[in-house]
Amino acid sequence: MKRLFYFGLCMLSLILGSCTDIDISMPKGPQGSSGLSAYELWKQRVNDGTINWPADQTQESDFFKYLKGQGGTGLSAYEEWKNYIASGNVPNPHQPGSKWDPNANSLSDFYTFLTGATGESGQTPHIGQDGNWWIGNVNSNISARGPKGDDGATPQISIGNDGFWYINGTSTNIRAYGNEGAPGKSAYDLWKEHIAGGKVPDPHNPGSMWPAGRNSLTDFWEFLRGPKGSDGQDGKDGMPGEPIILGKPNVLPIYYNGPLREYVNPEDGSVIFMVFDSSGSVVGADVEVSKIPGLNPTLTFKTNAEGKFKITRDMLPNNRPLTARKGNSLVKIGSISEPSAENTFVPNRINTRIVDEFVYPRDMTGSITYSYSDAFHFVVIKYRYEREVDGEWKEIPSIYPKPTFSPVKVIDPTQAVTESNIRKGPEYDRWRISVEKFTMDFAAHKDKNILLIKRPQVLTADEEAPSEAVTAQETCLNGAYRARLRDARIYKWDGEKQYYSIRGESFLYGETPLMPAAVHIPEIHPHPTITDFKAEIKSGQTNLWGTVLKSNYPKFYPKYTPPTASATPRVWEAVETDGSKLFEAPYLNTFYLRFYSTKSGGDQTAQLKMINGDNKLKFSFSSAYPEYMITIYCRITGDIGGKISHGAENPDILGTSSFLPYRGIPNYLLMLQIESAPNPSRFFLQNPFFKKGDPAHQQELTVEEASGEYRLMN
Repeated sequence: MKRLFYFGLCMLSLILGSCTDIDISMPKGPQGSSGLSAYELWKQRVNDGTINWPADQTQESDFFKYLKGQGGTGLSAYEEWKNYIASGNVPNPHQPGSKWDPNANSLSDFYTFLTGATGESGQTPHIGQDGNWWIGNVNSNISARGPKGDDGATPQISIGNDGFWYINGTSTNIRAYGNEGAPGKSAYDLWKEHIAGGKVPDPHNPGSMWPAGRNSLTDFWEFLRGPKGSDGQDGKDGMPGEPIILGKPNVLPIYYNGPLREYVNPEDGSVIFMVFDSSGSVVGADVEVSKIPGLNPTLTFKTNAEGKFKITRDMLPNNRPLTARKGNSLVKIGSISEPSAENTFVPNRINTRIVDEFVYPRDMTGSITYSYSDAFHFVVIKYRYEREVDGEWKEIPSIYPKPTFSPVKVIDPTQAVTESNIRKGPEYDRWRISVEKFTMDFAAHKDKNILLIKRPQVLTADEEAPSEAVTAQETCLNGAYRARLRDARIYKWDGEKQYYSIRGESFLYGETPLMPAAVHIPEIHPHPTITDFKAEIKSGQTNLWGTVLKSNYPKFYPKYTPPTASATPRVWEAVETDGSKLFEAPYLNTFYLRFYSTKSGGDQTAQLKMINGDNKLKFSFSSAYPEYMITIYCRITGDIGGKISHGAENPDILGTSSFLPYRGIPNYLLMLQIESAPNPSRFFLQNPFFKKGDPAHQQELTVEEASGEYRLMN
């Protein structure tokens, strides 16, 4: 019968709302005037082990959570009841002397069971002022405190098979069910009386009252379901997640996201509170709230017209236990100050962090070779961002607005990355590349947490010269090449090693976290220039050949050395590799050279035949035409996922199949000047960075006649 006692206690406690001002422990009979409340009885049973519930979780909000089951994973009152009646030995509250049918265990049967038996003297046990147990207004003469020397343990109260109240196994000779046939009041009847005035808070809509006209039995069961949230169901944005306790003011945080049961706003890290008066109504403006648990006791807040006030991120407690941030506040309405109910609690501050995971260099091989495009050579920083909730680090929910990040330059990589050790702003943010630019295999990575930072470009003497000798608009370069030349100058390498990190900017709970790692952003060198250039004209087709010196290949950076897990500070260093390594394993079998010839209205690409010999790379190329821009570059092929450059394939590496260790640049503009007889036609190579027809920047090719063919040799 202990469980029958508790089920009634639970359900009527939900019906009448207050756990401290109403003495109810059964679903029938009048309220006691001096006995223990439903909440107090429950707390006793937790402490003595009768009820299976953590002894350190006995606040009033914990009581409500118990009534509705533990977050959807524990047993609800209905499930407990089904287990309880399964034995077939539970008295039927509607038919004294008989047992409840264990097969009558539907939810409807549960509600019927809880409405209780009728009877004029069905009374609730409580402790009287004399220290004895009283049943209603009848003294049982049984002491509630126990004999001298007893530890005052909670007595076992039950209803016997004879229908009488028993305390510690002793009959009180007082009927629990009342006299059969006499009119009594069920829980449903009591509830109808309770809501009749229209002043009972609606458990589903905090701040509103339950309509007095909604008093059918169906409405009763709907009312009993209580507010959402405590049983793992969806809460409502902008509303409290805790039940309102009547009789005192309530100061409660309201949900930023009800379905997730989260209070803290990810935009600025603040929490909004709502204040209710003792009747459960939302207060108006200028109500003062102070002495909020977990906050600086000197802080005082005033409500706005909606009865709300904000606690900013900096005011919130930082990883403090619930006991230190839960209790009552002081509420001043008009000239009257009084403590709130003890259901006020303050969420902990949400901290955030950025964690470096993987860094590697890459290029956009789908672009044209003259890589002045700002999206061509870059470093990819893969990272994750997390939040700390009550001491536990976890991902930020994906349904929240995605935080934004920007690159910042690290002043001294040997020191910790802090606000005083970085430079930020437009000058440094411009080094970022938008992932949305990319097509092909890059598109698959656009939703990943990656930041792309441009590599500074080492310029050739010819690339820098037009700033003095001729404007970019006057060069032989076409419009696209001119734009890339301007970009190259903007991102020119200054000769110093550059280090960057990542800074969070928005939707990180009011913080601007810094990634603790400094990442070396290495320079990118140009491909070496063609030497010993020769050409042959045959039937209107121009064949080219020549050499490139191996010793001219500069250093390159294929991968990174990651910091150790315990490194402080953390630095990702690009691996500097001598250019001669390109002609050794693992690069040798995948490395090859290509010409890239382009002209307005068309382009042509053909693979070169490379012959290794001494210090020279010899090549030949057919089908070149006058007015074509000629360049040469190298590519490490078969490098999907970094298979060659990193030594093993990594799925995190952008899925291009090649890696370009250098920038390709224009070498020559092939020119043919046809003259009228008797002057022979002129063939020459034009430096594309200068004006056409400028003899100082042309390389004349002499003509030798042999077998009716023209061979142009320098």
